[in-house]
This record gives sequence, structure tokens and C-alpha cells, in this order.
Amino acid sequence: MRLRTKLFAVFLALSLILTGVLAFEYQSHRDRVLTQAEADAENDASVTASQLDERIDAGRETLVTAVAHPAMARHGSATQAARVDALADETDFNGVSVVNRSGYLVAIDGESRTNVSGRYLGERRYVRRALAGEAFVSDPFEAETGNTIVVLSVPIRENGTVAGTLNAAIYLSNASFFASLPAADEGDRTVTVTADGRTLYRSDPPADETVTGTATMAATGWEVTVDRDRAAVLDSVRRLLYGQTLPTGAVFLLLVACVAWLYRNDIRKVEKLAAGVAALERRQYDRGPDLGGSDEWEQLDDAFSRLSKTLAERETMLLVLNRVLRHNLRNSLTVILGRAKLIEESASDEGTRRNAAEIRAAADELGSLSEKARTTEDLLVPPSDTEAIEIDLADLARRVVGAHRVVGPDAEFHLSAPATAPVRAGPELEQAVDELVGNALAHAGKRPRIAVTVERRDGRTEIRVADDGPGIPPDEQAILLGEREISQLHHSGGLGLWLADWIASRYDGELDIDCDGGTTVTLRFESA
Repeated sequence: MRLRTKLFAVFLALSLILTGVLAFEYQSHRDRVLTQAEADAENDASVTASQLDERIDAGRETLVTAVAHPAMARHGSATQAARVDALADETDFNGVSVVNRSGYLVAIDGESRTNVSGRYLGERRYVRRALAGEAFVSDPFEAETGNTIVVLSVPIRENGTVAGTLNAAIYLSNASFFASLPAADEGDRTVTVTADGRTLYRSDPPADETVTGTATMAATGWEVTVDRDRAAVLDSVRRLLYGQTLPTGAVFLLLVACVAWLYRNDIRKVEKLAAGVAALERRQYDRGPDLGGSDEWEQLDDAFSRLSKTLAERETMLLVLNRVLRHNLRNSLTVILGRAKLIEESASDEGTRRNAAEIRAAADELGSLSEKARTTEDLLVPPSDTEAIEIDLADLARRVVGAHRVVGPDAEFHLSAPATAPVRAGPELEQAVDELVGNALAHAGKRPRIAVTVERRDGRTEIRVADDGPGIPPDEQAILLGEREISQLHHSGGLGLWLADWIASRYDGELDIDCDGGTTVTLRFESA
């Protein structure tokens, strides 16, 4: 993986981690806030229900205290009426009345007592329960005045027996009973009190989305619901998110700045250096990377420039030496071949003619070596991607073996190849295979036996050329395979195998040598 790709992969990973941590912290805080809000709503509902229970209980205690006065049992008396009026004036009750043991209304506060006095109320539940000796709280109902009320009733006793009931009405529809509830004072809360599905009180309309808590009043069984505005609850979470966004954004910008700095000051220079090396491979020695920056990069830049200059000088020397030698060698060989031919044709004795023939053969070999040297000069130019073409290695092997069968009729050839074996290489591949077959013929036994095999193995295609000769000496094998440096004592005797190796390397192939009962040279390429 390229350094640039690694850098951006690390940057992306860090960005995702940073974003994930922020999202996780936000979600965790949000869940905690909502959980706490639900607990707070449940607590508010419980406190509100307890407060309403206390008001009911306080009302009943007030009535129990009032009936302890003897005047409350004197039905129809002025003292009873006075006690009823005083009870209504001194408490928060919206109406006070007295019903005798027969169920008839005998006293009521206010000016309307003459109009309703003597009215039968014995069928009402709160009267019946109180006459039965029970302090009772009625279910909410709508009175003749149109108000929704609840009535507290306690029995009036005289000499240990129930002589009537004292009743106190509380109006619910005007919300006086629910005034100053603690949860209702806060703007983000809505308090609702219901009885049997009927809404008795609601402080404000609830929000569209709420966090809800409920509780049940012990005295009446009414349900108290506290709704908190979910959006208001989450305001603190949003404020936390906004508060974290600024430092997180600063960290992200710092990360971007670090990545940009690292890319510009290191990775970009490495890419320039790699491009400079690629230019050297293309023999473009005047394209330095121009790294700049710190002292270390300046030193690399200077070292690269010196290397480019040295390689350019050495290549020039190599090309001049190659061309001058080939030119002079070709001219001298022309003279030698001409004179040897004259000597061979004009000589009268067999020994002289044989010597002239040997001179001509040696000159021909030097000429062939000169042509191979010209090929090595061509191989100095690295191939481009467009130069590699698809070549059928099986068909190429058949052509090369066919040509050598013509020039070497005494040799025995064995060819094994599939119908097709395509590889990506260049036209020089045919010369490489020809060198291998020619080298095998030159070093095989008295009656050469050459085996050429083309096959695919593990996604690669290879051609093997085997002979029955004595094999390549170990020292020369080590030099050809790069296991030993060339010296005056250790060197290769020809260019054929070198050319095959160079051509294979030119197209990402490889050469292998095995000398076990002869010599087997293998060229391997990626299958096309």
C-alpha cells in the first residue's frame, strides 16, 4: 500500500473514531438525560398526588373537628346555621350543608338556604355512606350550578348515634383546589388530573412529544400525570453537543493540518523521490526530484543528483565503448574473414585450409557476439506498458524448435506444449528462447538431445529447455543467478544466457538454472 493511501486511511480512521466518540457521548448523555427526566416526572407526579391527598385529608379533618361541636346536631337551629356559615367562611370549601338522619337537607350556607331547605338528598351516595358512619369522599360529578364538584361527608353523632351528615363541596372546575401545585409552576411541565377517564384539571396543553410520569391519589383514586416537554428536556443535550462541537472541530482541524503537513513535508517528497527513481529507470538523468525542505531532504536531493550524474556518465561511457568496439570489431572481422577465405581457397595443403577455416569460425563467433552486444544496448531502454503484448509461448516454442531442426539435423528434439500458452512480453522473447535452444545445442552431448517443454503452473507460464550436456559450471551459474559478483577469476563465457535473463527481467519474468544430469534452463512469466 502506498504511503499516501496509508496516510489517508489513518486520517479516515481517526476521523471516524473522533466522530464515533462524539456520537457515542452525545447518545449516552441523551439517554441519561431522558432517563433522569422520566424519573423526575414520576417524582413530580407522586409529589403532586401526595399534596392533593393532603388537601383532601385536611378537609376531612376540618369536618371531623366541626362536627364535634354540639350545635351541629341541633337540626334547624340558628346555632347550627351559624356554625355552617362560619365553616364556609373560614375554610376553602365552596359549600357546606347538613343532612339529617332521614336524608333531608336541614342546613346550608349562604342566602339560598330557604330555597333548598327540606330537600331530600338521601339517595346520594356520599349521604348514605356518611349516615352509615363513614367519612367519605364522593366521585367527581356535575352539580346543578354547572360546576364539577367533589363532596366530603362525615357523620354527625349525638349520644353515640348518627344524627345526620356534614357535607362540604369543593369546586374542581375553577381549579382553585389545584392552585399552587409544585409541578404546575414550572413552564416545561403540564399537570393533568383525571378520574375514570374524565379530565378534572390540566395546567397547560401538553407538548407534542413528552416525557411522562404518573401517580395515583390514595384518598380518591384519581390519576395524576406530569408531562415534561421532551424538546425542553433535550435542550441541555443540544447545548452539550454545541459545546463539544467547537473543541472537536478544533481537534479535527488540527488533525487535518497535521496530515497536510506530513503529506507535504514527507510523503510528497517520497513520491517525488520515487518519480525520480522511475525517471532514472527510463534513462532520464536530468529529472531530479527537487526535494527541498529540511537538511536531511537536501542531502538526499544532492545524493540523487550525484547518482544521476554518475549513471549518465557511466551509460555514456558504456554506449561509446560498445559502439566503438563493435565498429572496430566489425571492420577488423571483415578483414580477417576476407583474408581467411583467400587463404582457405588458395592454400595447397590441408593443414593450412583447416587453420583458415578455424580462423573464419572464430571470426563468425566474434561477429555473432558483436550483434548480441548491440541487443544489450537496446535492452538498456526500459519497456513501457504499451510495449508488452500478448505472445503465444507455445507457438513461439514451435517456431524456434522448427528453425533449429533445420540447422541442426543431427540433434534430437522433443517438444511438449499445449495448443496455446499466452503471456505478456515483448518481441525480444523469441530471441531469448532462441538463445536457450542454441546454447543447449552448443553444450549438449555428441548426439544432442534437446527437450523443450511449455506448461502452466500456479498462474504462471514457463518454458523449459533441457539438454544432456555436462551442465553449466557452478561458478558460472552463481554469476548468472546473481549469487556471485563478476571478477577476473569468475565470469560467464558468453552473452546468450545473460540476454535471456535480461529479456525475462524486462517483462517481470525470471530465469532459473538446474544442472542435474544435464542443464535445464527455465523462463517463467505471468500468464496473460
